Amino acid sequence: MIQDTIHALEERLKNDANQDPQSREETLRLLHTLKEELNSLAQTDEGKAKDMAGLTAQSASGEKSAVDRLAASVVGFEESHPNLVDAVNRVCATLSNLGI
Repeated sequence: MIQDTIHALEERLKNDANQDPQSREETLRLLHTLKEELNSLAQTDEGKAKDMAGLTAQSASGEKSAVDRLAASVVGFEESHPNLVDAVNRVCATLSNLGI
C-alpha cells in the first residue's frame, strides 16, 4: 500500500509542469531514498512493521492500551530505524512545502 502511494506521488511530480524542476528532482530523490529504506525494513523487521500497523488500527478505534503500546513502539522504531524516520520526515516536509 505504501509503495502504491509513493508511486502515485512520483507520477504526480513527473506530470506536474508547474513544479520547479530542481524541487521535483530533489523530491523524487527523497522518494527513492524512502523506498530503499522501506525495502530494507521489509527485509529486516517486517514483523515489527506489521505490529505497528495493527497497533495503529487499534489506536484509531480509541483503545487506550493500544495507544500506549503504539507510542512505545514508535519510540523504539525511531531508535532502531533513524534513517527511515529521517527519510519520512524529509519527504513529508518537502511535499508540504510543495503544496502536496
